[in-house]
Amino acid sequence: MELIDQHTKKIMEGCKGRAKEAGLVFGKETLEYIVTNRDMLELSPKGMIPTLYDYWVNDVEVQKGKGRYELYPVNPYETVINTRPAISFYNDNNPDWLNVMIFYHVLAHIDFFQNNSFFRHTWDYDFTG
Repeated sequence: MELIDQHTKKIMEGCKGRAKEAGLVFGKETLEYIVTNRDMLELSPKGMIPTLYDYWVNDVEVQKGKGRYELYPVNPYETVINTRPAISFYNDNNPDWLNVMIFYHVLAHIDFFQNNSFFRHTWDYDFTG
């Protein structure tokens, strides 16, 4: 797992500007990582809620996902953890143009969860323990 490179980060910062112009509201800071398919398999069953990462049932789901991947390899595109700052993960098999398009989708996730009435008064420690 590694942070995205500076060239891609600069492009994504431009995406943020255009998304804000379109009316999305989200924090200034975001973290973006490039991960492998196998990393993504370990992240996804957790439901993208960091407090579940130590819950043993989810580890069973990780093992099941690894077995399923061996039989039917797939290319998951991205996943987002809705903390503050939001953390997003992009598949290392994605071309740069696809990661940029996915980033717009991620920004919509961030806008929704940070401005949803059910999550209005939550902060990062509410999600991350």
